[in-house]
Amino acid sequence: MISQLMKDYIETTKRHKDLREKTIQTYTSSLDLFLEVCGDFPIINLSQRHGREFSRTLEQLPPSRKWDKRYKKKSIRQILKMDVKTTMDIRSVNQYIQRCSSWLNWVIKQGYYGEVNVFHGKSINLGKGKKNKNRQPFDEKLLKLVFNNNNYFSKTLNSPSPCKFPFYWIPIFGLFHGMRLQEICQLSLEDIYPQDKIWVIDINDKTPDKKVKNENSKRIIPLHQTLIDLGILDYIRIIQGKGKNRLFHELNLQRDGYTKNPSRFFNFYLKELKIKNKNSGNRFDFHSFRYTCNNSLIQNEVGVEFRNDYLGWVQEGMSKKVYGKPFEPSILHKHCSKVIKYPINWNDLKVDWKLVIG
Repeated sequence: MISQLMKDYIETTKRHKDLREKTIQTYTSSLDLFLEVCGDFPIINLSQRHGREFSRTLEQLPPSRKWDKRYKKKSIRQILKMDVKTTMDIRSVNQYIQRCSSWLNWVIKQGYYGEVNVFHGKSINLGKGKKNKNRQPFDEKLLKLVFNNNNYFSKTLNSPSPCKFPFYWIPIFGLFHGMRLQEICQLSLEDIYPQDKIWVIDINDKTPDKKVKNENSKRIIPLHQTLIDLGILDYIRIIQGKGKNRLFHELNLQRDGYTKNPSRFFNFYLKELKIKNKNSGNRFDFHSFRYTCNNSLIQNEVGVEFRNDYLGWVQEGMSKKVYGKPFEPSILHKHCSKVIKYPINWNDLKVDWKLVIG
């Protein structure tokens, strides 16, 4: 039966690949969705019809259907009869199809299925149907709203949350360094240190609790001067004096790393500011800081090779990708850090960390 082959595939993937639990869960949910749409049956009966049915059905389903109160208690057949105005993003549809395709490739390699992969060619063209909604960078108006001192202080340093200090620092790290949320949340105090007369951030997976997206994500980049001006080095010394090892020690390690509370906080914060809402055609979330940082570099005519090393992306050119080494932090400081500026009065967000932390 198909369901058993799916279980075998997940177990094999867990044993042979060093994947995060969240990644395993996404594959499991994709395969479960195929079973929900097409049913369980012997693999020999799998046909192109099932691939087409799966693809067409995904195009008609709403996002977050298991959490949305309008859909969570309904079957897929019931949902398809409803007037669903907002359907899944095309990229999400294609990800479901690709994960099922990876499973069937494994099945074929194991010799359980002798036909061609029924998911090949079933992805949706990004130009088809509704306009694709990409994440967007924050513009000047939105950045001023996010970092307005009244808004920001009330939800971070003046919050009763035990995570209020991480909530203050993490968006600023993201804005100036383009770091992924997990990369920021898992930083240890030892990951920020002086090198060649500048302070740097060492993004790595040197301890079991740390994960990086890929090898290119491991990088050493300059610490932006704005964070130094806001007192991050004083903050580190105070935390060190309290015997802590992690920069944001208030965050607890969970299935998806340390990101749960910061991700939830920032989503709520954007909704309260009315930057993020279901009816908007824009997609703003924490990852928008990464887009904003990259956009700042682009607008300042920073070359793609510098941007790739700063943001942890794979290099495209053969000479740099194969034969070159990552740029030294001092070079990234000159070409990247020095040009990243935003029209915000950061003095309004300054505090005396000795008084704040105690």
